[in-house]
Amino acid sequence: MAGKVFIGKLKAKVVEACSNGSLDRLLGRIGAQPWLTSLLRHPLGLVRFLFGEALRVMRRSLQPTGLLVVVLGPDGAGKSTLVGRISRALGPCFRRHRIFHWRPMVILPQKETGAAVTDPHHAPPRGTLGSIVALLGILLDYWLAYGLVLRPFLARTGLVVFDRYYQDLLIDPLRYRYSGPMWLAKLVSRFVPAPDLQFVVDAEDDVILSRKREVPPEELRRQREGYQQFTLGALGAIPVKTDRGIERTVEEATRFIVQFLTPRFQRRHAGWLACKPTDSDSSRAAGRKQ
Repeated sequence: MAGKVFIGKLKAKVVEACSNGSLDRLLGRIGAQPWLTSLLRHPLGLVRFLFGEALRVMRRSLQPTGLLVVVLGPDGAGKSTLVGRISRALGPCFRRHRIFHWRPMVILPQKETGAAVTDPHHAPPRGTLGSIVALLGILLDYWLAYGLVLRPFLARTGLVVFDRYYQDLLIDPLRYRYSGPMWLAKLVSRFVPAPDLQFVVDAEDDVILSRKREVPPEELRRQREGYQQFTLGALGAIPVKTDRGIERTVEEATRFIVQFLTPRFQRRHAGWLACKPTDSDSSRAAGRKQ
């Protein structure tokens, strides 16, 4: 078996390494030697393999098998809890997962301190010019991250979950120190990469205030109304109530995700599904054999 993959004295070294348990260290030093073996012994086979891999990568790039999910909502509505539970619940369905907070942080990354935000409006807003510059920088951050990080990650069957997203700036601009024209912020939102699914979490005022009191009750009501309007006007935005228990909330969110993934899988694999025998076909075939 070693002779099929390795050439020269290396095949004897591989067998010896298998015997004494040092194979991992040896494979780390081998590098591209198996590729050279394949090129020398089966050049046409290697070309066919590389061509097939290129087609597979191109197909995955055009039709990523991963999922980009965004969770929005006011502080205390249960976003962070839902984000963590979704990642754990859907972990077996994807090869890898990543969680982002609001923006991807490709430009001017900020280290997560883990400290709870007690006053999201404590910093004064930027001036109009500074707000516009920051807004364009945020857009560039999303663009670069999607092309360099998110899209390749999704192509490799990854799950990406955002705790907040750009649309949060439209609901609560003071949190992000934005004081520029809102029409510009809404225009920029059209160029931000769209997620596959957006969950807008909500709960009654007293439930949210019992969890967190980061903003006054009147500001909380204003934000809730803003998210509700966003849910009504945004394509693919799904309202989720979190005041009925986290287990029920996670169950509802994962059901929506499965309902999204199922038709996508059926659409992309229609030919394979058409050839696959159904349970009724198998039963009829078994009956004929009997």
